[in-house]
Amino acid sequence: MARLIAACLLALGLAVLPCVLAAQSRLTLVPSASVSSVYDDNLFAKANGSGDQMTLISPGLEASLETPRIMLTGISSFDMQRSLDHPSLNHAMARRHAIVDTRFHLSPRWTVGAAGRYDMTETAGELFVLSGPLLDRRRAARWEGGPSFDYRASPRVVISGLYNWISESVEGSVGGQEQVGRFGVSRQTTPRTSLGGSMLTRRFESASEAFVPSGLPMSEVFGDVTTFSDGFAVARGGTFVSVAPLFAWSYEVAPATQISVQAGPRYSTAVDGFRPEIAAGIGRKVPNIVNYGIDYWRGESIILGVLGPAEVNSATARVTTPLRPNLELGMFGGLFNSQTLSQGKVRVYHAEVVASWASRGPFIVAASYGADFQRGDVRSSLLSDTHVIRHVILVRLTAAPRLTKTFQPNDPVQPLGTPTKGVK
Repeated sequence: MARLIAACLLALGLAVLPCVLAAQSRLTLVPSASVSSVYDDNLFAKANGSGDQMTLISPGLEASLETPRIMLTGISSFDMQRSLDHPSLNHAMARRHAIVDTRFHLSPRWTVGAAGRYDMTETAGELFVLSGPLLDRRRAARWEGGPSFDYRASPRVVISGLYNWISESVEGSVGGQEQVGRFGVSRQTTPRTSLGGSMLTRRFESASEAFVPSGLPMSEVFGDVTTFSDGFAVARGGTFVSVAPLFAWSYEVAPATQISVQAGPRYSTAVDGFRPEIAAGIGRKVPNIVNYGIDYWRGESIILGVLGPAEVNSATARVTTPLRPNLELGMFGGLFNSQTLSQGKVRVYHAEVVASWASRGPFIVAASYGADFQRGDVRSSLLSDTHVIRHVILVRLTAAPRLTKTFQPNDPVQPLGTPTKGVK
């Protein structure tokens, strides 16, 4: 997989190189290094928590290249972790992250892009961006990527589409894949209002054969399971497909403040029936003022260690406010409710407060406090009364100098010896 991604990026670079050289370019590099102190009172996400303090050292690099027609961005980082009381958690690669994002303006009407992401962590629950449940501390990895396009058929009509592929794996349990395709059309009916429609499809593939611990009643967790005498079981997954036609509406209530709604019926072979598919939100994002956002989503997603798709309801809210020009305070809250095909249910409440202070130099100091309360378990309906509570306190110091270079390639038709434009 790594070789395939490298080959694709190389081919992409060779294809766009002539365009890069034909226009003014801007290259930005942001090397960074962070030192963090983290206190987690429930390291293993158990009903009876075990706490510890950990130190993280996190080197990273962000690079971007911009021209009038092209945007290329790459981010990479990893965490070195040392635990105070649990030496087994010490790891030079406790987390790894890599992100690639590209956009190409082929013409005034056509824009295409591609994006990819890789995450590896020793704490599998950190990968639950949409569904939110806490999970036992174990190694997990996620690969994600795909292309997208936008075509402006007229000044008011935009046709867009995307394909996204996600593959997740977790140590000692089953993995899964999710493929998402979307094709839609939107029309700006007034200066503030847009209407449209889209077709959303998903395909879920669970591991066809995977060994998992049999400490729980596997027939309740995975359905088609054969148990062995060595304390392990083999679970067989399957393929599920869903299709959802969606109606879309958005309205700009004020500058940089927008309400958006997408909704429609979703037919899924996993439940052999219809369920609602909803994505709605209101938000404002303007530099140096109070910003907020409220979002609700109901749909399907894969969950680590569970066969098949899970029905997910999530509601999140966030507020950020600049207390001073270099001091910002943010508050976040979320409610996540998930149900699996095996009738496992889990509800998670999350709250977090974050403060960050940026000096005039390259240094940033951030502190956060987060709390999670979970009831139930996605693995089995027999664990519906399980309660897990977790609190995390983090203090981080980051040095991230920004290096920017703007350059104009030589004009190939100018006379030899003519002074060229310098580098800014």
